Amino acid sequence: MKQLKVFLNNIRDKYTKSHLPVVTRTNLSYRDAQKIGILFYHTNDWNSIYLEYFLSNLKSDGKKLTILGYSDKPMFASYHFDYQSFSLQDVSQLGKIKSEAVNEFIQTEFDYLMYVGLDTFPFLGQILQASRAKCRVAKYFAEHTEHLDLMIDSIQDGGEADLFQQILHYIKMFKH
Repeated sequence: MKQLKVFLNNIRDKYTKSHLPVVTRTNLSYRDAQKIGILFYHTNDWNSIYLEYFLSNLKSDGKKLTILGYSDKPMFASYHFDYQSFSLQDVSQLGKIKSEAVNEFIQTEFDYLMYVGLDTFPFLGQILQASRAKCRVAKYFAEHTEHLDLMIDSIQDGGEADLFQQILHYIKMFKH
């Protein structure tokens, strides 16, 4: 069943590209950014300690965060931060995400939308593509180059911790 939903989602991605409203993407300076969307993929080997530290850095800089997590299964771990979640159960047989949390996340005009996962998940492209964020940031994924505005490709063995450090480093370089 998952494979069918993923297959139909890929077809939906190709179709919706030409039917989405045009969103003006810009590189707002980190100092001026206020609203940041954080998207993550909960897997069995996910270590939330690094994410919690990353989020505390953003909050200490005065950023308003909206956090959305995806898991293949509806059960999520409890984290020490507020977040909305969706799972494969929130996806129709035709590959359409039917979660109100996702729809609100997509419609929010974030200054930055950051995908903070080391691996991609089947519905990432659909969310990034439809997002109204001014700048979309994530690790480099070859299949998502058209969905991202800033891609980080220098992840060392530090995993998530290195990704978070690199994201902060590069977005703080924006002066525009």
